[in-house]
Amino acid sequence: MNDSSFWLNWHFNKEYYLPTWKLKEIEQCLETKINMKKGDVLQLIGRWDETESIFRKNVKLANKIKNEKLIADCKYNLANLLWQKSAYKEAFSLSYDAREIYLRLHDRYGIQKAIGVMGYVFYYQNNYVEAMKCFRKQLNIAEEMGDEREIGRALDDLGAIYCDRGNHTKALECHQRFLNISKNLNDKNSIEIALGSLGNVYFSMGKYKKAMKCYQRLLKVAEELGDKFRISFALLSIGIVCINHGNYEQALEYFKKTTTISEELGNRQGIIYAKNFAGIALLKKGNYEKSIEFFSTALKIAEELSSKRGITIVAGNMGDLYKILKNHKKSEKYYNQAILLGRDLQLKAALCKDLHHKADLLLILNRIKESRTLNNEALRLAKELSRKDIIFECKILETKILGKKNRKTAIEQMKNMLNSNLKSAQIAALHYELLKMTGKKSHRIAAIKMYHKLYKKIHNARYKERIDEMKSA
Repeated sequence: MNDSSFWLNWHFNKEYYLPTWKLKEIEQCLETKINMKKGDVLQLIGRWDETESIFRKNVKLANKIKNEKLIADCKYNLANLLWQKSAYKEAFSLSYDAREIYLRLHDRYGIQKAIGVMGYVFYYQNNYVEAMKCFRKQLNIAEEMGDEREIGRALDDLGAIYCDRGNHTKALECHQRFLNISKNLNDKNSIEIALGSLGNVYFSMGKYKKAMKCYQRLLKVAEELGDKFRISFALLSIGIVCINHGNYEQALEYFKKTTTISEELGNRQGIIYAKNFAGIALLKKGNYEKSIEFFSTALKIAEELSSKRGITIVAGNMGDLYKILKNHKKSEKYYNQAILLGRDLQLKAALCKDLHHKADLLLILNRIKESRTLNNEALRLAKELSRKDIIFECKILETKILGKKNRKTAIEQMKNMLNSNLKSAQIAALHYELLKMTGKKSHRIAAIKMYHKLYKKIHNARYKERIDEMKSA
């Protein structure tokens, strides 16, 4: 053994407090340490199956050596990979074991990182209460240690929960602080995470231009690092913004790339979202048969993973699709599934949308009282979330419900809405509804003219369907 090898072994043994100086054990420790570094690189570039094989081998080696610190580190590494592969049960068990060892060793850094993985498992299984507890504990320990990098990561995790719960102010505060910390540390990996998180909040707020800038910056940094997981996330996010701009074909290309990378990674959650949003793009294009195919695939995977969050989102979209197809029985079935889980998980944004869309379906079915109740609940949530688009839609439905009893007052209220500061699509929708209430030619002309302009800009099939409906009436 040369001098450099000796000192390398000595440093490693000192770190893990080896109980013996036997050469075989030293070699096994070195092998484990090298495997850790190799696994980190393979995980970053997306070779997750190879990473898992290496990390599982490490756990066995660490148990053979019987060194607690090494066992905890190896279990943590494997757990941190497995939650990303949606293997939540094993990820939680391994991170729990690691935390218990770190607690015995009074290793605060180890404790907080193990708690972080436990928080991710809770978060992705939609147990926000327990996830929030984990992330707050993680933040407290990081602040006690004065570890800026870990403070930032804990803030990012907390921000994600605030965003999901509709508290955009707190979410932006957490993510912006995380970005600032990451820039100060010149930590590109953390910068990309912060950019993605900020983009999510801006998107949730309806600020699509700001969201797109964040996602494009994220993609650039992720590509520089070769981080396939973040690349797939950036591609998915850019594709979603493309849907909102009416660039459906471009969006589908992004989702196809996301699916390919997610399949390479074994990231089935990524596949769920890519298939789901591809279904939305196809729905807006008017390719309903293909849309059903993508939604069905996404829902099947979500059910296999017991991903309540995934099931909620896909089921709500399937409700929308079957409503368009006038299959009211199936539409209501999927809305019920989405609303039940949305309430259970407190996914306010998804719940708000699904409540309103089901209320609209119930009005079509002439179930007025039920429609009013759900629409009122959707309106309350929309106001809480500052979702101006859904507030507007709820107000229209509220007026249509009123029209069932007092048509004259409903027409006046809808006319008064035309005086508001509205988007073109909202003005077109008001003229369309007023046409149905009054039958007046002026509303038909105004609605058709506006929908023609909208369709020329964004080829949303629903605009074309309304134009055809009004022309044939």
